[in-house]
Amino acid sequence: MSAYRKRLEAYELLLQGLSFRGHDEKESSLRRDIINACAKETTKAIIKDIDGGFFSILADESADVSDKEQMDLCLRYVNKKGEVWERLLGIVHVSDTTSLTLKTAIESLLMEHSLSFSQVRGQGYDGASNMQGSINGLKTLIQNKCKQAYFVHCFAHQLQLTQVALAKKNDILSTGLNQERGLGGPCDTRWGSHFKTILNVLDIYPSILGSLEIEISDALDSNKAQTITNLLMSFDFVFVAHLMVGIFGVTNNLNVALQKRDQDIVNAMRMVSVTKINLQEMRDEGWDSHMEKVISFMAKYDIEVPSMEGKYVVLGRRLFRGKGPQVSNLHHFRVEVFLSVIGLQLQELDNRFPEISKDLLVCMSCLNPTNRFASFDKAKLIELAKFYPNEFSSSELIFFDHTLQNFMLFYERR
Repeated sequence: MSAYRKRLEAYELLLQGLSFRGHDEKESSLRRDIINACAKETTKAIIKDIDGGFFSILADESADVSDKEQMDLCLRYVNKKGEVWERLLGIVHVSDTTSLTLKTAIESLLMEHSLSFSQVRGQGYDGASNMQGSINGLKTLIQNKCKQAYFVHCFAHQLQLTQVALAKKNDILSTGLNQERGLGGPCDTRWGSHFKTILNVLDIYPSILGSLEIEISDALDSNKAQTITNLLMSFDFVFVAHLMVGIFGVTNNLNVALQKRDQDIVNAMRMVSVTKINLQEMRDEGWDSHMEKVISFMAKYDIEVPSMEGKYVVLGRRLFRGKGPQVSNLHHFRVEVFLSVIGLQLQELDNRFPEISKDLLVCMSCLNPTNRFASFDKAKLIELAKFYPNEFSSSELIFFDHTLQNFMLFYERR
């Protein structure tokens, strides 16, 4: 009776999606047997529900409490009833988190359940280079096995990753966004928080300087406070802060669109294109207006503006002549910072939002059944079919539009 009761309780917990209580996982523990049995039955149900069809894989890697690396794998699929399900297939320990090791672990787990990469039609991972790198990333290794395993990642996270990559690739931004100097590091906060933080710093700029003056009078913190004051009152900081406000301003609408719960894919993809156009316009024509804002800000707080014709000296090395790059201030701030940073932002947007992913998602949005398939578009659905040549031959595509038309007429007259 006791063993039966434990099994019944475990079944009820599974039905309600509740966690198992306690940590008794000794070899003699009945809980281990119950969990293993439930896991096997659950997995069998998932495989049966897939019924030999296609699916997408979602994977992530992390360390457990004992610091052993592990990887979890979820499957996303549409069953025979047309329902979209997302189910955990398993968690496995891995020796390391290199892309090749993760790919081998995923393949082994799929084969264990009579599944293969040939059935994969989508991938979703985080933004780490070992996961979605274009050369040796997990995404690429799996696409080498199955070309139709297209990669799509969380839109809002992708936008955040463009900022992370931007800061890593530009030393000026790494300095300007350094947490020690008052602005949260790009890995520690989200996109909107960066924008708000920089706006707040510029808004309460005199109050910050006033607080630092008080700190300078304190012998214990005077050196650090003086260093921060020198940074805040430098042309480098004011220039970069205003540049980031400009970039965040252009991308803010995209950020809002990507984080909507009722996300409109078509609108989001249009916003990506609009953002790129506005950033390119800012890069091509925004230098003069940007300099006006920077010079006006510095004049307001009586901060000296360096001659643009003079040689640029790296911040923190003012006292060491002959050190640093031998270029003019104009060349450094216009070419090495302004043009370079915006160019990097554009490049990262291209990398994170590739055209193939955008086209794929826009075409898929035509299958949205909302408002009696109001988004239905035969031309785009035909383009969608071309993404999957193994499922739609060239001859089938010839009369595919007639098939779609018949489907819609049948649906409307039901």
